[in-house]
Amino acid sequence: MTTRSNEWVRKIAMFFVAVALVGCESLPIDSAISIEPTTVVGQKTARVSNTKSRKKPVKVAAKPKVKEKASRLQHVLVFSKTSWYRHPSIASINQWFYELGSKNKFKVTLSEDARDITAEKLAKYQVVLLNNTTDIGKSLNDEQKQALIDWYQLGGGIVAIHGAGAHHDTWPWFARLMGCDFVSSSKRAEARVIVDPASKKHPTVKGLSESFTVTEEWQNFSHPVTDMSGVNVLLRVDETSYDAVSKMYKELRGEPMGSDHPVAWTHSYDGGMFFYTAIGNDVRVFNTEFGRQHMLQALRWAASGTEPGPVKTP
Repeated sequence: MTTRSNEWVRKIAMFFVAVALVGCESLPIDSAISIEPTTVVGQKTARVSNTKSRKKPVKVAAKPKVKEKASRLQHVLVFSKTSWYRHPSIASINQWFYELGSKNKFKVTLSEDARDITAEKLAKYQVVLLNNTTDIGKSLNDEQKQALIDWYQLGGGIVAIHGAGAHHDTWPWFARLMGCDFVSSSKRAEARVIVDPASKKHPTVKGLSESFTVTEEWQNFSHPVTDMSGVNVLLRVDETSYDAVSKMYKELRGEPMGSDHPVAWTHSYDGGMFFYTAIGNDVRVFNTEFGRQHMLQALRWAASGTEPGPVKTP
């Protein structure tokens, strides 16, 4: 090629370079060209992209999963061994509690075998329900009694119904836990029940009317528990609304309790959760709206461990 031809090629090349440079200078600053590597058939090549047109992916915070707080009520032992009068309704009441657990997602174990009252076995339960366990002091030996006390003092919950409050003077610790003893009863009768104003927010009575009627065999106790330390009365029965002493107990010189007749209470005592209700002579009262709420919430409260009483020497 001649020198003149080379000069002509050089000028043409410089012209195109100048045009390219002018074009780059006319681009806005934020439209700068970026070169980023990409892989094509195992080799690196260059890919031209405009950073203004490339949008970064928007990170959306993951929606937190709503985790419902699990109830502490998971497993209940319903114990129904008796050593004095045996209520004919015990079996049907056991079945009622078993079905209550099934419907409300907690396990229920039914037992009348005192060999189930051991430290190892009690560790499975949050609540022990005493179904009409008359004279429980004779139903358990000393080792079994101590196992129940130890479990309770660690925060276990005891729910006692109706006859569980009868003839327990053979076990001083349980007598102190109950606070009183059975002395007589009425016939099955409809009576006016009154919610204690100071306890109206307790879950076992929350939302109930100030007073309402319940049909039951109403027990009379040796004395009211109202003024006992740690006792919280939930319900009282109005003795003016029914005959408080049946004919049989009148012949045995049974007496009514008078204006202060508690029929449901809690007792903050000895480290655990204790609830007693006088209902439960038979299953009919549990098949009422009141009975279902009263017992389900009693079990949940006893399992909650929110109101343990101070540890005291047995």
